[in-house]
Amino acid sequence: MIQKRGPALEEEEEKEREKEEFEFDLKWAANSMYSGSIDTTITTISHFLLAMLAHPGAQSRAQAEIDSVVGGERLPSFEDRERLPFVEAVYREVLRWGVPVPLNLPHRLMEDDVYKGMFIPKGSMVFGNIWAMLRNEALYPEPDAFKPERFLADLEEKHEKTEEEREMERRRDPKRYVFGFGRRQCPGMNLVDSSIWLVIACMLATLDVSKAVDERGNVLEPEVKFENPIFRVPSAFKCDIRPRNARALELIREGA
Repeated sequence: MIQKRGPALEEEEEKEREKEEFEFDLKWAANSMYSGSIDTTITTISHFLLAMLAHPGAQSRAQAEIDSVVGGERLPSFEDRERLPFVEAVYREVLRWGVPVPLNLPHRLMEDDVYKGMFIPKGSMVFGNIWAMLRNEALYPEPDAFKPERFLADLEEKHEKTEEEREMERRRDPKRYVFGFGRRQCPGMNLVDSSIWLVIACMLATLDVSKAVDERGNVLEPEVKFENPIFRVPSAFKCDIRPRNARALELIREGA
Protein backbone atom coordinates (compact mmCIF):
# COMPACT_ATOMS: atom_id res chain seq x y z
CA MET A 1 0.00 0.00 0.00
CA ILE A 2 1.48 3.36 -1.07
CA GLN A 3 0.76 6.28 1.15
CA LYS A 4 0.44 9.74 -0.31
CA ARG A 5 2.94 12.26 1.03
CA GLY A 6 1.40 14.85 3.25
CA PRO A 7 1.59 18.63 2.71
CA ALA A 8 4.04 18.99 5.58
CA LEU A 9 6.55 16.61 3.95
CA GLU A 10 6.23 18.30 0.56
CA GLU A 11 6.75 21.69 2.17
CA GLU A 12 9.86 20.41 3.95
CA GLU A 13 11.30 19.02 0.70
CA GLU A 14 10.62 22.32 -1.07
CA LYS A 15 12.47 24.22 1.64
CA GLU A 16 15.42 21.84 1.29
CA ARG A 17 15.55 22.41 -2.49
CA GLU A 18 15.40 26.17 -1.99
CA LYS A 19 18.23 25.94 0.53
CA GLU A 20 20.40 23.98 -1.90
CA GLU A 21 19.66 26.44 -4.72
CA PHE A 22 20.47 29.37 -2.44
CA GLU A 23 23.80 27.84 -1.42
CA PHE A 24 24.62 27.14 -5.08
CA ASP A 25 23.79 30.74 -6.07
CA LEU A 26 25.77 32.07 -3.11
CA LYS A 27 28.88 30.11 -4.08
CA TRP A 28 28.70 31.24 -7.70
CA ALA A 29 28.10 34.85 -6.68
CA ALA A 30 31.17 34.75 -4.43
CA ASN A 31 33.21 33.15 -7.21
CA SER A 32 32.05 35.78 -9.71
CA MET A 33 32.99 38.61 -7.35
CA TYR A 34 36.45 37.13 -6.84
CA SER A 35 37.24 36.11 -10.41
CA GLY A 36 35.83 39.32 -11.85
CA SER A 37 38.12 41.56 -9.82
CA ILE A 38 41.29 39.58 -9.10
CA ASP A 39 43.13 40.48 -12.34
CA THR A 40 42.41 44.21 -12.18
CA THR A 41 43.17 44.32 -8.45
CA ILE A 42 46.56 42.63 -8.86
CA THR A 43 47.35 44.87 -11.82
CA THR A 44 46.47 48.06 -9.94
CA ILE A 45 48.45 47.09 -6.83
CA SER A 46 51.44 46.28 -9.08
CA HIS A 47 51.18 49.77 -10.59
CA PHE A 48 51.01 51.22 -7.07
CA LEU A 49 54.23 49.42 -6.07
CA LEU A 50 56.01 50.62 -9.22
CA ALA A 51 54.89 54.19 -8.54
CA MET A 52 56.13 54.07 -4.93
CA LEU A 53 59.50 52.69 -6.07
CA ALA A 54 59.94 55.58 -8.49
CA HIS A 55 58.41 58.29 -6.27
CA PRO A 56 59.43 57.81 -2.63
CA GLY A 57 58.45 61.41 -1.89
CA ALA A 58 54.81 60.66 -2.70
CA GLN A 59 54.96 57.60 -0.45
CA SER A 60 56.39 59.61 2.46
CA ARG A 61 53.79 62.36 2.06
CA ALA A 62 50.92 59.86 2.04
CA GLN A 63 52.34 58.09 5.09
CA ALA A 64 52.66 61.39 6.96
CA GLU A 65 49.01 62.19 6.18
CA ILE A 66 47.88 58.80 7.50
CA ASP A 67 50.00 59.21 10.64
CA SER A 68 48.46 62.61 11.38
CA VAL A 69 44.85 61.55 10.73
CA VAL A 70 44.73 57.89 11.75
CA GLY A 71 47.70 57.57 14.08
CA GLY A 72 49.75 54.43 14.47
CA GLU A 73 47.49 52.36 16.71
CA ARG A 74 45.05 51.13 14.08
CA LEU A 75 44.70 50.59 10.34
CA PRO A 76 42.91 53.09 8.08
CA SER A 77 39.21 52.41 7.51
CA PHE A 78 36.59 53.55 5.00
CA GLU A 79 35.49 56.22 7.48
CA ASP A 80 38.92 57.89 7.10
CA ARG A 81 38.75 58.21 3.33
CA GLU A 82 37.43 61.77 3.10
CA ARG A 83 40.06 62.92 5.61
CA LEU A 84 42.94 61.50 3.56
CA PRO A 85 42.93 63.61 0.37
CA PHE A 86 46.52 62.88 -0.61
CA VAL A 87 46.04 59.13 -0.20
CA GLU A 88 42.95 59.47 -2.40
CA ALA A 89 45.04 61.47 -4.89
CA VAL A 90 47.69 58.71 -4.95
CA TYR A 91 44.98 56.11 -5.56
CA ARG A 92 43.42 58.11 -8.41
CA GLU A 93 46.81 58.75 -10.00
CA VAL A 94 47.65 55.04 -9.80
CA LEU A 95 44.46 54.32 -11.76
CA ARG A 96 45.15 57.08 -14.29
CA TRP A 97 48.89 56.56 -14.73
CA GLY A 98 48.76 52.77 -14.69
CA VAL A 99 45.59 52.24 -16.79
CA PRO A 100 44.87 48.63 -15.67
CA VAL A 101 42.70 47.88 -18.73
CA PRO A 102 43.77 50.13 -21.65
CA LEU A 103 41.00 49.03 -24.03
CA ASN A 104 37.40 48.80 -22.86
CA LEU A 105 34.98 45.96 -23.62
CA PRO A 106 33.36 46.16 -27.09
CA HIS A 107 30.06 47.93 -27.68
CA ARG A 108 27.87 47.47 -30.76
CA LEU A 109 25.95 50.41 -32.20
CA MET A 110 22.19 49.85 -32.26
CA GLU A 111 21.68 52.71 -34.74
CA ASP A 112 23.70 54.95 -37.05
CA ASP A 113 25.70 57.65 -35.30
CA VAL A 114 28.01 60.55 -36.08
CA TYR A 115 30.97 61.41 -33.86
CA LYS A 116 33.08 64.50 -34.61
CA GLY A 117 31.99 64.39 -38.24
CA MET A 118 32.72 60.67 -38.61
CA PHE A 119 29.79 58.48 -39.66
CA ILE A 120 29.56 55.20 -37.73
CA PRO A 121 26.98 52.78 -39.18
CA LYS A 122 24.61 50.66 -37.15
CA GLY A 123 26.14 47.34 -36.11
CA SER A 124 29.69 48.71 -35.85
CA MET A 125 31.87 47.38 -33.04
CA VAL A 126 33.29 50.21 -30.93
CA PHE A 127 35.99 49.99 -28.26
CA GLY A 128 36.59 52.73 -25.71
CA ASN A 129 40.28 53.74 -25.79
CA ILE A 130 40.77 54.23 -22.06
CA TRP A 131 44.52 54.70 -22.50
CA ALA A 132 43.97 57.75 -24.70
CA MET A 133 41.31 59.15 -22.36
CA LEU A 134 43.65 58.95 -19.36
CA ARG A 135 46.51 60.47 -21.36
CA ASN A 136 44.42 63.47 -22.45
CA GLU A 137 46.73 66.47 -21.95
CA ALA A 138 43.78 68.85 -21.72
CA LEU A 139 42.68 67.08 -18.54
CA TYR A 140 46.04 65.81 -17.31
CA PRO A 141 49.06 68.02 -18.10
CA GLU A 142 52.27 65.96 -18.36
CA PRO A 143 50.16 62.81 -18.73
CA ASP A 144 53.08 60.36 -18.62
CA ALA A 145 54.28 61.72 -15.26
CA PHE A 146 53.07 60.29 -11.95
CA LYS A 147 51.73 63.37 -10.16
CA PRO A 148 49.11 62.76 -7.43
CA GLU A 149 49.05 66.50 -6.77
CA ARG A 150 47.02 67.01 -9.94
CA PHE A 151 43.91 65.79 -8.05
CA LEU A 152 44.31 67.76 -4.82
CA ALA A 153 42.43 70.83 -6.06
CA ASP A 154 39.46 68.57 -6.82
CA LEU A 155 39.59 66.85 -3.43
CA GLU A 156 40.15 69.79 -1.10
CA GLU A 157 37.04 71.91 -0.48
CA LYS A 158 38.66 75.31 -0.02
CA HIS A 159 35.79 77.27 -1.52
CA GLU A 160 32.35 76.82 -3.00
CA LYS A 161 32.97 75.34 -6.44
CA THR A 162 31.29 76.61 -9.57
CA GLU A 163 29.36 74.29 -11.86
CA GLU A 164 32.22 74.53 -14.36
CA GLU A 165 34.75 73.48 -11.70
CA ARG A 166 32.58 70.55 -10.62
CA GLU A 167 32.17 69.42 -14.22
CA MET A 168 35.94 69.54 -14.74
CA GLU A 169 36.42 67.59 -11.51
CA ARG A 170 33.98 64.96 -12.76
CA ARG A 171 35.77 64.69 -16.10
CA ARG A 172 39.17 64.36 -14.44
CA ASP A 173 38.19 61.52 -12.11
CA PRO A 174 39.82 58.38 -13.62
CA LYS A 175 37.19 56.17 -11.99
CA ARG A 176 34.81 57.55 -14.61
CA TYR A 177 36.83 55.72 -17.28
CA VAL A 178 38.61 52.68 -15.84
CA PHE A 179 35.40 50.83 -14.91
CA GLY A 180 33.91 51.04 -18.39
CA PHE A 181 30.80 52.68 -19.78
CA GLY A 182 27.07 52.22 -20.13
CA ARG A 183 25.44 48.86 -19.58
CA ARG A 184 28.83 47.13 -19.82
CA GLN A 185 30.24 49.11 -16.93
CA CYS A 186 31.80 46.94 -14.23
CA PRO A 187 28.90 45.87 -11.96
CA GLY A 188 31.27 45.57 -9.00
CA MET A 189 32.91 48.97 -9.44
CA ASN A 190 31.95 50.28 -6.00
CA LEU A 191 33.27 47.16 -4.28
CA VAL A 192 36.51 47.20 -6.30
CA ASP A 193 36.97 50.93 -5.74
CA SER A 194 36.59 50.56 -1.96
CA SER A 195 38.73 47.43 -1.65
CA ILE A 196 41.67 48.72 -3.72
CA TRP A 197 41.64 52.05 -1.89
CA LEU A 198 41.70 50.23 1.45
CA VAL A 199 44.57 47.96 0.36
CA ILE A 200 46.63 50.97 -0.75
CA ALA A 201 45.85 52.93 2.43
CA CYS A 202 46.75 49.99 4.68
CA MET A 203 49.97 49.31 2.76
CA LEU A 204 50.99 52.95 3.12
CA ALA A 205 50.16 52.87 6.83
CA THR A 206 52.23 49.80 7.61
CA LEU A 207 54.88 49.26 4.94
CA ASP A 208 57.88 50.99 3.39
CA VAL A 209 58.33 50.13 -0.29
CA SER A 210 61.78 50.71 -1.78
CA LYS A 211 64.06 49.42 -4.51
CA ALA A 212 65.78 46.10 -3.88
CA VAL A 213 69.56 45.80 -3.59
CA ASP A 214 71.83 42.93 -4.59
CA GLU A 215 74.35 41.14 -2.37
CA ARG A 216 76.89 43.90 -3.07
CA GLY A 217 74.52 46.66 -2.04
CA ASN A 218 73.84 47.87 -5.57
CA VAL A 219 70.35 49.25 -6.13
CA LEU A 220 68.33 47.16 -8.57
CA GLU A 221 66.24 49.27 -10.91
CA PRO A 222 62.98 47.46 -11.69
CA GLU A 223 62.76 46.32 -15.29
CA VAL A 224 59.20 47.05 -16.30
CA LYS A 225 57.65 44.95 -19.06
CA PHE A 226 54.00 44.54 -19.97
CA GLU A 227 53.17 41.25 -21.65
CA ASN A 228 49.45 40.64 -21.02
CA PRO A 229 47.49 42.01 -24.00
CA ILE A 230 44.29 42.63 -21.99
CA PHE A 231 45.36 43.62 -18.49
CA ARG A 232 48.35 45.95 -18.27
CA VAL A 233 49.97 43.88 -15.54
CA PRO A 234 53.77 44.21 -15.37
CA SER A 235 56.03 41.19 -15.39
CA ALA A 236 57.55 40.20 -12.03
CA PHE A 237 59.95 42.79 -10.61
CA LYS A 238 62.04 42.95 -7.46
CA CYS A 239 61.43 45.38 -4.64
CA ASP A 240 62.02 45.65 -0.90
CA ILE A 241 58.94 45.76 1.34
CA ARG A 242 59.39 46.11 5.11
CA PRO A 243 57.16 46.99 8.08
CA ARG A 244 57.54 50.65 8.99
CA ASN A 245 57.99 49.85 12.68
CA ALA A 246 57.22 47.24 15.33
CA ARG A 247 53.64 48.44 15.82
CA ALA A 248 53.03 48.29 12.07
CA LEU A 249 54.15 44.65 12.12
CA GLU A 250 51.66 43.94 14.92
CA LEU A 251 48.85 45.57 12.91
CA ILE A 252 49.74 43.45 9.89
CA ARG A 253 49.58 40.28 11.97
CA GLU A 254 46.32 41.33 13.63
CA GLY A 255 44.73 42.02 10.25
CA ALA A 256 45.93 38.80 8.62
